[in-house]
Amino acid sequence: MKSTIASRRPLFGVLLLALVVRTGILWADFGGLSADVDNYRQIAENLRRTGVFGSVTGANGEVAPTAFRPPLYPLLLASLATDDGVSRASVAMLHLAIGLLSVALLWRLAVEWLGQRGAAIACGLFIVDPILLNQSARVMTETLATLLAIAGLWTLTRLIQSPSVRRAAVAGTTLGLACLCRPTFLPWAAICQLTVFAIAAFPDRAPRTLVIRWSHGATILIGFAATMAPWMIRNQAVFGRPIYATTHGGYTLLLANNDSFYQHLRTRPFTEVWDARQLQDQLPPATGGELAADARDYRLARDTIRRQPGMFVYSALHRVAMFWSPLPHRLTADESAAHLRARLAVAAWYLAVSAAAAIGIGYLTRQALRGGIAKLLDPPWLFAALLLVTLTAVHAVYWSNMRMRAPLVPVVSLLAAAGFGVIFDAAKKKHGRAEARHEY
Repeated sequence: MKSTIASRRPLFGVLLLALVVRTGILWADFGGLSADVDNYRQIAENLRRTGVFGSVTGANGEVAPTAFRPPLYPLLLASLATDDGVSRASVAMLHLAIGLLSVALLWRLAVEWLGQRGAAIACGLFIVDPILLNQSARVMTETLATLLAIAGLWTLTRLIQSPSVRRAAVAGTTLGLACLCRPTFLPWAAICQLTVFAIAAFPDRAPRTLVIRWSHGATILIGFAATMAPWMIRNQAVFGRPIYATTHGGYTLLLANNDSFYQHLRTRPFTEVWDARQLQDQLPPATGGELAADARDYRLARDTIRRQPGMFVYSALHRVAMFWSPLPHRLTADESAAHLRARLAVAAWYLAVSAAAAIGIGYLTRQALRGGIAKLLDPPWLFAALLLVTLTAVHAVYWSNMRMRAPLVPVVSLLAAAGFGVIFDAAKKKHGRAEARHEY
């Protein structure tokens, strides 16, 4: 018993650190939980009050069904709602619980991938990450999406390490929940499921093993489909279409690909923020509700891309740069000196973490190449690499900014932990050689 407690002390330590840091941020920025920029609180309160997953339309306060936002986060908020609505305190407690669960799960994952020292470094980086800290005090999906990214990596890792039907079902369900939180996970979920099938088809698999592995691949697909099905069935009943994502995709594609934004990129400094309100003034009216508006936005975005393919490529590079930018945007022309120092501190942090992550990538790649192609495709890191690539690719086409990379913070933290491990080992080795020369 004592040995078990002793072995878990590092985990208790990082959880205590996470509790102190997240609680402090939520207390200091409690007012940030009042805003409802993306209407998640409104949808949750409408669901609690009327039973309709919808938004208020018109002056009479009528609630109309919507699929403009993904359902999972509003459903969680609705479970906390009272007759007075969704309070700031309830959101704070939800985000705190999700944050602690994220750290605990990341610890388990990192111990599997990097050992206990690497886990301590990865969790430390994760706990103090500026994007996650900022978004923990916002009524937005980043906190939940980050947990589901970690859970997806963990369940996929467990499935590959020790395959079973139950673990395949859990992995499929987790991927489905991630997509119901953020549809940008959809490409990753699809490729991960194909990867499970591909791993089963390796030449060294015996025929019986191959059948069993493929049954696990089928189970992960069934678990994913069963999780997505209620949302799709609801949308078929309400909108006449089995929408698997949202009706928000057209707007985010148009936001990233329109004449006003392209002109801004041509004429303004690279780091200057484009005012998206300019797009709203130019949109033609769409009759027929949000489905028609979504179709209109997709059509306008595709037209813009076809007319200006060169600008589409340039804007995609710009979006990737914004997605991975270490420096938060300056949001006001009269920025205070304190705010500038804070932005520069965040940039310095991300540059240091990125440098360590680059070292980690180099180290892991060399290790993999020594083990041949099978090692290079080692599933745990393969799934993490797929997450990095797919989310970056999605946000190269759709609208992006640095907060949207929140679900990738666990992966970057793991890579940086590997990099810091290389740095520490090199420093220790160098120190040992210096001591040996001194003794000689």
